[in-house]
Amino acid sequence: MVLLLLLQLNLFILSSTVRVPEECVKEAEANGSTYNPLSPLVLCCMLPEEFIDCEKPVDLDGNETAREELGYGCTKWGGEKYEDVQTTAVNCTAFSGIECYGNRTFMRDGVPCIKYGFFALFQLMGS
Repeated sequence: MVLLLLLQLNLFILSSTVRVPEECVKEAEANGSTYNPLSPLVLCCMLPEEFIDCEKPVDLDGNETAREELGYGCTKWGGEKYEDVQTTAVNCTAFSGIECYGNRTFMRDGVPCIKYGFFALFQLMGS
């Protein structure tokens, strides 16, 4: 009885702390089935970076109009502070062999617009 009560308490805490983006669930449920958050399958759009392959951010070369029309892309790169770095959405795909619920190809938001050039690699190695 106590074990069942503890299990229910853990499930309540987990369900109240983990927030899944609504657009992620809507995309996954587009085929008509409903997602069960207590199932062993994780939403594909919620997979960590280790299990997905993402494209590089789109370089819009400073064109703010294109960014507004597309809804993603980078108009400026880098910055000195975290707040200065622009973020964008990129197209990602779950690795084959990884089981997840929903569309295996999705847009991941919040990717920083940072370019690592040829010299940055050598500076990192030399430091």
